[in-house]
Amino acid sequence: AILDPDRIRANPPERDRVIRAVVRDVFDIDAMARAALGELWSEQREVDLREFRTILGRLIEESALRVGRDSPSYELEFGAISVYEGNRARVELLLTVEQRGRQETYVVAFEMARERERWRVVEVVTDGVRLVRSYRIMFSRVIRREGFAALLHRMRERLEGLIGQNASSME
Repeated sequence: AILDPDRIRANPPERDRVIRAVVRDVFDIDAMARAALGELWSEQREVDLREFRTILGRLIEESALRVGRDSPSYELEFGAISVYEGNRARVELLLTVEQRGRQETYVVAFEMARERERWRVVEVVTDGVRLVRSYRIMFSRVIRREGFAALLHRMRERLEGLIGQNASSME
């Protein structure tokens, strides 16, 4: 196995390093950022878009870290894998966690796109909810009502909150 789950669970700094590395390598943050803004992407300044991509990537990393920390006992298993249109795929992971004394299994689907022989995640679907599509709805609402600067401000606040939660869970 490439990753030894027991070793990673027993070593929180190593777990965090691995989670960050996987998110940075496997998730196509640029594609997710563009999709999350949809038609509003072209209306933004490049400097703001760079910050947006950076914050979105960090939010996804910190969310993944939180899941890793909040679920010390879990098992991952591959579910269905489908390739369609030649350059698109859907990979399902079955995540089994122990919560409140009983095991629960969730299906997390990763929609992937292939670019130059490399597959990267462009959407995450949990319980039928599409992460990037949800972001697009929320982000569009904020931008139309308050502007892009307000969206960046809210995202920074959310990121700070996640970083704080993750730091306190390490204590």
